[in-house]
Amino acid sequence: MYLPKSIQKAFKLLNNYEAYLVGGCIRNHLLNIPINDYDMCTSATPQEIIECFKDYKVIPTGIKHGTITVIIDHTHIEITTFRKDEGITDNRHPKKVIFTSILEEDASRRDFTINSLYYHPDKGIIDYFHGITDIHDHIIRSINDPNIRFQEDALRILRALRFALQLDFKIENNTSIAIHNNKQLLKKLSAERIIDELKKIMSYPKAYEIIIAYYDIFVTIIDDLKYLSHDATNKMLLALTHSHPSFIIRMAIILSPCNNYHQILKRLKLSNEEIRSIETIIKYHNVPLDNKIQIKYLLKQTSDIDNILLCKKAFGMDTSLIQDTYQKIIANKECYQLKDLSISGKDLIKLGINNKLYSTILNECLDKVIQDQLSNNKEKLLEYIKGQYL
Repeated sequence: MYLPKSIQKAFKLLNNYEAYLVGGCIRNHLLNIPINDYDMCTSATPQEIIECFKDYKVIPTGIKHGTITVIIDHTHIEITTFRKDEGITDNRHPKKVIFTSILEEDASRRDFTINSLYYHPDKGIIDYFHGITDIHDHIIRSINDPNIRFQEDALRILRALRFALQLDFKIENNTSIAIHNNKQLLKKLSAERIIDELKKIMSYPKAYEIIIAYYDIFVTIIDDLKYLSHDATNKMLLALTHSHPSFIIRMAIILSPCNNYHQILKRLKLSNEEIRSIETIIKYHNVPLDNKIQIKYLLKQTSDIDNILLCKKAFGMDTSLIQDTYQKIIANKECYQLKDLSISGKDLIKLGINNKLYSTILNECLDKVIQDQLSNNKEKLLEYIKGQYL
């Protein structure tokens, strides 16, 4: 296994202790896919880790749980003391973290077999739970009893779904059953942690397969979905199979049948910008766009037309003519906003018009231009205003 120089240095500095690479980097190596980061574990205590790397920048990322981040050659390396967890508090954190010198105890507390592989340059790969076999067979399998694993940390339910998509693996049957049986534990997680995983899940092209197969999980997260009619649910799920791999678009599709989507988005604690984008798509995805005038009115209201068209397309609408007309409007710099009008408030001032009427007059002129009742010509527009208001 190729090791960057920064990792080689880390092994050398931890030479007096047991130390291993662990988790995703080994999994990715075996799958021959890029390794994004390297995590290490060691028999050294947090204070001993700090002492080993006293000549480097050290960040006590999660020192209470034994994790230290070390920066070597601009590379961030998370190094964690071997540990085992005792008890369950909030289905997210153990009651107590105990440092251990036994590697297998550290392995036993991890989530899935494919993430419980260890590597040492001299010892090779250490695999207590047949993770290599599961990688070869493309299987997501919980370590030991999956019910206990999910009760220890309910976020593992969503992580299992994400890994299945990320790696194009199947979730092993007992692990899958436990996901369904323990879904209510998700209600104990913070909205921030849930939405972080949902964003990752929905970014994969085949996310719809997981959403359909584990729809009860998404109903648990978004309780309002259980009130949808059978037809509305089927229409929404079908749209997901044709949707663009975007969190914003897929959330809009999922929530489009719900009347109280604003409250749902707030409850999930999305950013104001994300809420605005999703709500705009939901609001306009059913608006008719059969001609240039309707398209211009949509452009007047929002700049999110690309996402709206992607949503329309997911629901089975042919958007090619709309897209073509929209592109021509943009290419020809046609007027559909007040800023595009050839007149402004300054022109109304010169005419001596009451400033309280400015907004009404300008928007009236814009409507006339959009509807092709007036050309966007300064002289023509001023002539119209004089005839109507002077």
